[in-house]
Amino acid sequence: MIEVSAQTRFVRLTPFYVIFGLLILVFSLIQRAVGFGDYTATVLYFSVPSVIVGVLFQLYPVLQGISPRLGLLPYIHMLLFLLSFFLYLSGGEFGTPYLLSSLAYTLYMILNTRRYGGQVQLFFLVGSAFYLYASYLLFAGGENTFLVKHALAVGFLLIVSFGGIYLLLPMLQLEKLYLSDYLWLHLSFHTFFVIDFLISWKRLSFQHIYVSGLLVISSLLFHLFIIYKTLSERRSPLKGLDPSVKAFLLSLAMLTPALFVGALSAGSRNFSLLRLHSDILLYGFFPLLTLGASYHIIPFMVWWKSYAPRMGKEKTPTLKDLFPEKFLENSLLLISLSLMGMVGGLFLRSYFQVFSSVIYTFGVMYFLFPALKLSLKLMRA
Repeated sequence: MIEVSAQTRFVRLTPFYVIFGLLILVFSLIQRAVGFGDYTATVLYFSVPSVIVGVLFQLYPVLQGISPRLGLLPYIHMLLFLLSFFLYLSGGEFGTPYLLSSLAYTLYMILNTRRYGGQVQLFFLVGSAFYLYASYLLFAGGENTFLVKHALAVGFLLIVSFGGIYLLLPMLQLEKLYLSDYLWLHLSFHTFFVIDFLISWKRLSFQHIYVSGLLVISSLLFHLFIIYKTLSERRSPLKGLDPSVKAFLLSLAMLTPALFVGALSAGSRNFSLLRLHSDILLYGFFPLLTLGASYHIIPFMVWWKSYAPRMGKEKTPTLKDLFPEKFLENSLLLISLSLMGMVGGLFLRSYFQVFSSVIYTFGVMYFLFPALKLSLKLMRA
């Protein structure tokens, strides 16, 4: 459970990490359209860590009910991360600053581990270990890019996402999480499956990749089962689903076929649908999940810092006043529809992909404009 008090300190860089990560995602669309560089590497090496690291800088201490220590480390991480990104774009050697930024983040996590904040905390720690491992691989040369990418996607992104959904979904929907005392079991099996999956990529054995990929999918299906049982209880006083919960469910609906396509491609050694696998994962699951979480995290930080002290003394806005639902709902709609066009464009003329990418970009920016406005307000608070 998230604990916030009058003594809680906020990491002001968190919203900017999220915004920067989504802007990198938009930049990768340009790469995808013109064939410049490896757009999947851009998303996985920089967009995904920017969002997750930025959120955990704030969420991890709050989860334990503590104020963050060494608040300078997020700034150090940001500087090193930006340096590695610009070196990456220029074709330079970016492995060293990338690893150093990962070490700064790891040090922050270690020094801010002071209380047991529940089983979700373990998801964040284990997922972060895969981020550090991927960073080391890039520092060491990163010759097996498939290994690096899957360490970040299936290790870092998936594990932290599972933990984040377990934390936020019951809290936002006012439901009790099903099997909440046995989340450690899911984490244990998934971690074992991920390690086996990465070994298969290190060996480049496609039969092994196929089998271990199916095991990862079984972990996802267990996660979906817990979410289904949680929501099917319907004990919540809320009418309908919270907007962020809708985003979470839509993102998981994207993730499921993406993993199946990837595993089946490896099993059949037919890689004609490989872009379908990566595009749905990177442009469907990841951004929809990010928007869903950010929709509550960013306005809450602003509200608690600027308006909570005034409660009872004057009229204060609600979170929905600060960040109206329409921005999230319209962004989800635009991104989902344009993604179908982008995926369909893989089999149609290229101009259809370009048109869909433009709509997709508009969908992301439609969410980012109010998010940036709130972020600047937080900096001034």
